[in-house]
Amino acid sequence: MKKGYFGAILAVAVFLAATATHASVHRVFPGDSIQAAIDAASPGDTIIVEPGVYKEKGNGRYGLRIDKSDIRLIGKIREKKGQGKPNRVRVLQNQDQETGVYAAPPGCDYDVNDDTPEGEACRAQELTNFYVRGLSVEGFPVNGIQTRWVDGFQFVDNHSVNNLNNGIYPTLSAIGMVRDNVSYGSLDTAMWIAGSVNVRVIGNELHSSVIGFEITVSNEVKVTANRIYNNTVGVGLFHPKGAGNPPLPTMANWVIEHNDIYDNILSPNPAPPGTFQSVLPPGIGVLLSGVRDHEVIDNHVKGNN
Repeated sequence: MKKGYFGAILAVAVFLAATATHASVHRVFPGDSIQAAIDAASPGDTIIVEPGVYKEKGNGRYGLRIDKSDIRLIGKIREKKGQGKPNRVRVLQNQDQETGVYAAPPGCDYDVNDDTPEGEACRAQELTNFYVRGLSVEGFPVNGIQTRWVDGFQFVDNHSVNNLNNGIYPTLSAIGMVRDNVSYGSLDTAMWIAGSVNVRVIGNELHSSVIGFEITVSNEVKVTANRIYNNTVGVGLFHPKGAGNPPLPTMANWVIEHNDIYDNILSPNPAPPGTFQSVLPPGIGVLLSGVRDHEVIDNHVKGNN
């Protein structure tokens, strides 16, 4: 992954300029396959999906699999007449699918270790510029929305619902924005930033999970204006060994500021017995365990018993 912020931004800008003249828009309607549109898209293209329920068939381990750079995946959101809840694009688990939306280079599955030859090969061919907005990803047994080896990503206004490991999960990625999402119902973490660099986490609502928000093995992560409530632990900043990850030489500059962290008293802890998460006691707003060089500033923390 590239560590230079401005260098990566310039590279993405040059890539966009090179592909903009060839960009196409693919439209998907209920009864169509979102994955078919992704497969037909070229770098620079946008896929626009109309509201409805989508259960992809024959898609292996993933609900939706993105393995090319510069793809924009946008779910339209329409207000229902006379109802408070909007009509969204709902991506539901089907057959043996494990993770809902997964963006990573070809052949780089979510369980490939970064410190192996396979992981090194994935890092060498990382994707750039993945954008996903307006999806509701529901009921997957592993993760909801995840990136690995992606440089330049945005998750905007998505919902992760009852995805049982982690809800929204940028990993081994860089130069990211995670904004205005809702995530709940995970047995690990509603939103976890892991192994990533230069990520902004703004205005999300994270609740009803074992851990609302977590950071491990990352650098330059700023977390502001989020609502984090009704979890067993609101915010967890963990040493990598505690979370089962190999450490990096530097893991610094996590800033947690201006967040509402309240009523994190979910009990009993719903994590599977024997896991790291299962020993966390209910009632902690912000838990720092074995970390340093971070800032927790001017948050509103209350009702964590």
